[in-house]
Amino acid sequence: MARPSRKRLVVTGLFFLTGIIWVICEVVLKRHFTVCPSKLIYGMPCPGCGSTRALKLLVEGHPLAAAQMNPNIYIILAGTLAIATALLAQAITGKDYLTPFNNWLNQKKVLVHFFIFEFAIWIKNILMG
Repeated sequence: MARPSRKRLVVTGLFFLTGIIWVICEVVLKRHFTVCPSKLIYGMPCPGCGSTRALKLLVEGHPLAAAQMNPNIYIILAGTLAIATALLAQAITGKDYLTPFNNWLNQKKVLVHFFIFEFAIWIKNILMG
């Protein structure tokens, strides 16, 4: 496999850094602000709405309440850990670990299941406010 580009590593690293800053602001400093375009523009929650509150509940030791707030929290955590591990391994070895992960995600059967799950969460978020 080709060596991953430095630009790709930097952009992905900045994405993770932004996420860490977001978590620190929300969970540690208890500064809440809405950034969801769907919520701000249309007043409707998106499938991701409630993920930060779910993370806060998880950090506080309430895994079931976190899942009820937004089940995406477990997908987000698993994906974050997988990508962070791949990035670290990639930085150390120079081998591309993200492309196989992207190829798996781009399979039609994976995407269909993902979109059905996200649609169900979206309906739940709309009904629950």
